[in-house]
Amino acid sequence: MMKYYKWMTVVAFVLLTQAMQCNEEFESEPQYLRNADGKPEYVYLNTISAERFNRHAVRSGWKWKKCSRITEEGELENFVLTGNGNPMEYYFTSDSVIVFQYYKDRNVRWRDTYRYDGTSNLVNISSIEYMQVISLDSLHMKTIESVGGIGYFLFCYERMMPFELNARMLGFDEIQQ
Repeated sequence: MMKYYKWMTVVAFVLLTQAMQCNEEFESEPQYLRNADGKPEYVYLNTISAERFNRHAVRSGWKWKKCSRITEEGELENFVLTGNGNPMEYYFTSDSVIVFQYYKDRNVRWRDTYRYDGTSNLVNISSIEYMQVISLDSLHMKTIESVGGIGYFLFCYERMMPFELNARMLGFDEIQQ
């Protein structure tokens, strides 16, 4: 019986090692290409319908978990945004978005209008230069966003729990855009 478990451990290790190598090879290839406007586009983009966006993103708060800068070659590089460069977090309603950000040394929030385009996955928010959703489900959202003066980034968001959204609503000062 002990030989069986040792054998299965070896097989599992070999399979896991091959899977990790395959993933590393895939990630080493550029996943983003620049369009005519110079904006990065995800090579493997699937359109996300407006109905799906409304079902998963609307009435949900989204907190950022990590981000990576998209290089000119279309590859991802580690990058840490700190201080007044902290990424924004969002709460989408049916007709507006509340944006949370650490800005000018304080926590601020503002309300803005948005329009989602289900053919290009673009979220048009007047106070944000560029935002494209590249994946979305009920718990996670990934976007490509422009961060003024720094470049384009891949942001990974996670759905906020209700208490987290309430804390942001109470802990961020509202400002007028």
